[in-house]
Amino acid sequence: MSMTLRRFILTAGFLVSCCSSSLIEKRASKSCYECNNIADPSQCTRVVTCPANEECYTQSHSTSSIFQSTVYSMGCRSTSLCNALSGGGAVGKRNTRQLNTHCNQCCRTNNCNRNLCGGSGTTNPTVSTSSPTYVRLIGGSNAYEGRVEVFHNGIFGSICDDGWGGSEAQVICGMLGYSRSGSGGAQGTVFGGAPLYAKIFMDEVNCTGTEASIDQCHFNGWGVHDCGHDEDAGVICNSASQEDNIIFLLDTGLGGVIFRMDLNTQSYVPIPMNSLYTPTAFDYDPTDGRIYFVDYKLRQLMSVHFSGTDVRELKQLDANADLEKIQVDPINRRLFYADTGNNLIGTINLDGTGYKVIVNQGLDEPRDLALVPATQ
Repeated sequence: MSMTLRRFILTAGFLVSCCSSSLIEKRASKSCYECNNIADPSQCTRVVTCPANEECYTQSHSTSSIFQSTVYSMGCRSTSLCNALSGGGAVGKRNTRQLNTHCNQCCRTNNCNRNLCGGSGTTNPTVSTSSPTYVRLIGGSNAYEGRVEVFHNGIFGSICDDGWGGSEAQVICGMLGYSRSGSGGAQGTVFGGAPLYAKIFMDEVNCTGTEASIDQCHFNGWGVHDCGHDEDAGVICNSASQEDNIIFLLDTGLGGVIFRMDLNTQSYVPIPMNSLYTPTAFDYDPTDGRIYFVDYKLRQLMSVHFSGTDVRELKQLDANADLEKIQVDPINRRLFYADTGNNLIGTINLDGTGYKVIVNQGLDEPRDLALVPATQ
């Protein structure tokens, strides 16, 4: 893969409100509603059991100017973060400019988080024509294969395998930023069927292989099908891609979402990560295909494969850490970062070993750094 990479960062404002820290109760496992980026919180029916050190939370925020809408995410969030948001701890000096968040609240009883941030209580029947269609792969042994799920009307659903083949797989793989060449379609339950309650969104899909998005192919219409989940379609993509055609984007206005974008088709897909993480700066190492980022809330140095798999914590920093810039040295396999809270510049090996501070004197809130890799 080429060492050339372009990166863009979009920023937006952030407003936070939360419940009172006086509501802290005896630590016990909570059951909470869990959904991500849905149009209305009343749509969320999935309930999960959180670890004993987590509470229920809900967040609403505006999507980018392309969508012009508000979406809701809910689930489990660590007690320490809930305490910080409610005034029980520092969130960081830059908390006023991180997210375009209307509501970010925690609550501490079972199933208490579906109505924290309001919502219309109704579901729009269709997605705006200006909204892109996202896809993801589920059930494969690696990031390049799996059952296809398409995002529509605020949730993911499957695709029937009637007529499914290589041309349709080319479109899916292209949407995910993989090479279209060498893509293959899979029928039946090769990667397992979706749960019985899951939606089936597309049937009789017929593509030429050149479409930028799967919804540009011919199909029966959203939700119109005559099949079950024993006919869920899958794909096997070629993991190779031309690095010069791929960029990564970090949008802090969406809560620190990293996107992978194909410049040829203008299609892009969010890299799936737990909503607990809030990337605010990142860099990319093409050797291992890993993204390295700083998390200002958790005060951690992190890495993740560009497929969203294999999230790793490289270093937990202290409570004063206020993380700004991050840079990868791909030759010497090291990571450098700036910490305005502790007035230092630190470094660590890409595998999380060999941490050390390299500059901690004569600095006044370092917010950026430049790196010239050298072999010596």
